[in-house]
Amino acid sequence: MSENRKHLIEALIFATPEGMTALEIAGKVGISESRCRSLLKQIQKDRVGGAVEVVVEGDSWKMRIRKDLSNNVRKMVSIKSEFDSSVVKTLAIIALKAPVKQSEIVHLRGNKAYEHVVRLEQFGFISSKPHSRTKLLRLRQRFYDYFDIKKGEERYLFEQR
Repeated sequence: MSENRKHLIEALIFATPEGMTALEIAGKVGISESRCRSLLKQIQKDRVGGAVEVVVEGDSWKMRIRKDLSNNVRKMVSIKSEFDSSVVKTLAIIALKAPVKQSEIVHLRGNKAYEHVVRLEQFGFISSKPHSRTKLLRLRQRFYDYFDIKKGEERYLFEQR
């Protein structure tokens, strides 16, 4: 029964981004505040070294992404909110193949890739230069700065995890 309550507490603090006090959690789970604090400390200990940690801010317990990972995660989430997934996929292909001809990107991604290239240029991630009857696409420094990576590390950014 204790393990079940521990999981319930963990789910509560995960599902409540603003956090909850031990007293609030105890009331919802039906245990004493001291027992709740003990279980919260166990959960916190279990999460040490993981990507998500349990923290106490003021008197509220909550889960958050570990500080050393949060900047990169925020950037990756941000790009998905600024671009739909098809634009992000086009950027991934450009990043992996750069410098690459726009005609090759269009061949791989379809005619919508023309719009994607325009948006990615406007955002400053790529540059284009006339190249025969197409354009040559290159990554700009803004791409590397935005994702906090060095040139040559592009493939790691878009790897499946």
